Amino acid sequence: MKKNLIYLLAFIFLLSFLFFWLKKDGERLFFPEKKPVSSIVENEEQKEEFFESSIIEEDLSFSSGFDNEQLALSLERYFLNQEQFSWQTKEGSWRHCTVENLEPENELFPFSVWVYCGEYLLEDGKWEELSGSSGPVKVDYPNELSYYNPSQFSHVAPRDGSYYSQDIKNIFSEEAQKSLAWIDIETILKANRQFVLKNYLAWGKIKEAINNCQVKQVFQAHSLQVEVNLKDGTEIKAVEPKIDEIMNLVTNANCKDVIMSTE
Repeated sequence: MKKNLIYLLAFIFLLSFLFFWLKKDGERLFFPEKKPVSSIVENEEQKEEFFESSIIEEDLSFSSGFDNEQLALSLERYFLNQEQFSWQTKEGSWRHCTVENLEPENELFPFSVWVYCGEYLLEDGKWEELSGSSGPVKVDYPNELSYYNPSQFSHVAPRDGSYYSQDIKNIFSEEAQKSLAWIDIETILKANRQFVLKNYLAWGKIKEAINNCQVKQVFQAHSLQVEVNLKDGTEIKAVEPKIDEIMNLVTNANCKDVIMSTE
């Protein structure tokens, strides 16, 4: 009898643990995350180390779920300019948003996506993540045939608190809701950091090449994507910090015969 009681107590403890773990994990998956990353990492050493591992130790090969790269970049720029998703807390910080398509089979607007936006700062040779926002969004666009102008996008997102669960059901399709159960927020967060680190290095190479008059041609897209062709045949791609930054750099460098084009 005593032995059976011990088994029963152990079983109840296990069920309680599983309930707590699933509840905690469910809240992480289904409710937007809007908090400083300093509250996620345990100490300053972790805060410094997890950035370097994002680019040095692994290549995530993250896919947005969009076949059209320009569409994904335009969506990222759109959310970057929405204060609900992205904001700057320190001057000189870099910001980026990563989107993942919740309905990969869907090829037409509106799209249901998970978006993560982060703010990063390189200070004293170390990267720090200052703020972040994460959650599901449905985004629409008026003209499928035009280039993707971020100023023409619109979106609807679930409200916080007690409205959240009902808004999820009202806004998203059943397929998108199923995808929410499997969304890997940690991978999206790492992909976002990895993009910022790689883009920072690429943008530094572009600025150096321009200052040394090694550039033959530059191209700028509405999504802030820039492509630079060097005189030795090398091609460098990056996302500029703000529109026309690449053009201003070329103009100020006073280099001759640089071809500049934009869409």
